Amino acid sequence: MIQPEYIELINKDIDKIISASEKKILDKYLKENEEAKILHKELLRTEELLDTIPENVASENLKKGF
Repeated sequence: MIQPEYIELINKDIDKIISASEKKILDKYLKENEEAKILHKELLRTEELLDTIPENVASENLKKGF
């Protein structure tokens, strides 16, 4: 089980808002916890995939309905 405070650090790392000291703590934890390491890799990959999805723009007809 991954402790909630480390899940928060993983999310901060994915969002690129993690501090240097938090990054050191996270890196140490990821070396020691295989489950957390897998989650971190999966979330990084998901972020990369989401970045490749083109942004959809609503058609003018759809906009008129609102």
